[in-house]
Amino acid sequence: MAAACVMETAWPASLFWGGERPEVLVAAVMSTAVAFGGGLGLAAGFFAALFRGPMAQEPWGGLFVAYMLVGLASGLVGHRLLVRRALAAAPGALVAALLFRMALMLFQPPTALGLWLAGTLHALLYTMVVAVPLHALVLGLQGGGYQSWTPWR
Repeated sequence: MAAACVMETAWPASLFWGGERPEVLVAAVMSTAVAFGGGLGLAAGFFAALFRGPMAQEPWGGLFVAYMLVGLASGLVGHRLLVRRALAAAPGALVAALLFRMALMLFQPPTALGLWLAGTLHALLYTMVVAVPLHALVLGLQGGGYQSWTPWR
């Protein structure tokens, strides 16, 4: 989680798309929860919020709720559906990032809803692209080697 947090907060401005960076921590929490289950997903969400709060200088309250919600939901739902499918991480990341953004919106309401929607769309699509190699990496770390997961199903 710490490496994903550093990657997200240090994302270069030249790689922003539509003023948004990918939600790398959301993808990491989702991948951890899908690979290892809801309990570890909940813990991953806790540590993601713990790391992102001071790094991005954001209030912790909404971050804890949003990340832990993503970890728990991904672990309960995705553990059965996405565990061995690296390419299926893209739609999983889409749902997880949307859930994260909507939960965070309750604690940090946007000033302009139209700009928030456009930024969220960019962040969702960007997160989908980042989630596939990240999920493949998590599946590789899970054990079982290359034969245990397939990228094309």
